[in-house]
Amino acid sequence: MLRLYNTLTRQEEPFAPSRDGVVRMYACGPTVYARAHIGNFRTYVCVDVLRRTLKHLCGYTMREAINYTDIDDKTITGAQGAAMPLREYTDQWIQAFREDSEQLGIEAPEETPRATDEPNLRAMGELIESLGRHGHTYTRDGSTYFKIATLPGYAAIIRAYEKENYFAGVWKPEYESLIAIPAGWTRHPDYARVAWDAALTTDMVFTQPVLYEFPLLRAPTLLIIGQRDRTAVGKAWAPDPAKAALGDYPALGRKAARAIPGARLVEVKDAGHLPQVEAFDEYIKAVLDFLGK
Repeated sequence: MLRLYNTLTRQEEPFAPSRDGVVRMYACGPTVYARAHIGNFRTYVCVDVLRRTLKHLCGYTMREAINYTDIDDKTITGAQGAAMPLREYTDQWIQAFREDSEQLGIEAPEETPRATDEPNLRAMGELIESLGRHGHTYTRDGSTYFKIATLPGYAAIIRAYEKENYFAGVWKPEYESLIAIPAGWTRHPDYARVAWDAALTTDMVFTQPVLYEFPLLRAPTLLIIGQRDRTAVGKAWAPDPAKAALGDYPALGRKAARAIPGARLVEVKDAGHLPQVEAFDEYIKAVLDFLGK
């Protein structure tokens, strides 16, 4: 029996098609403004391994779709720079993608829809309008986004994320109320602003490694580090060997304390990413002691 890792439940589960013995499978295809590079093709090689396993080893009938995003800022800019019609400009990169896929031995999917095909444009427009009528979208700067809080089972998504990333795999009934906080953000009229601020913060984390500026800090600094904390930005996307080494907060906390002049480090033994929740008494004592010095 084939078992696959379910990112929602965070565990391996038996796999079977939902109906008819047909595996319906989707992989996000390339944005066709240039030739795909080896990093792009890593995805399609991995998808092809899964496809071949399902088709040739498990004997399932496949219905796989890989789309071509043939209209966006980059494709439009590229077509204008080349003085070519958009369709003609993207045709050449779609053909290049198919040739490179063949060279890599990747099986062709059953469906390869283009974003600009008229039926697809009409279907996307109708879908967005329908979602909007039922309160499932919000807008920001002229763009429409899906409001994830309206997704059935959204609480389970938040719970699984917080359990793994905030509480190091330990979940208690008293943590249930914390689910309401991120859920409330998505339901608020200002959620577009919250989402944008979160995107800017994430960009800062990835592009501005402030750890090199730790020695420049002059303000009194208190570090309260949960010793079960293994949080790391991008950890979910890292390969397993690298994932195991990311987010070693006991070591990172001591390293940060050495780098920041005069920093005080408090290590909370039985806590993950949120010691103020899991070990409030110890947390607040450390804060008050620090402020009283």
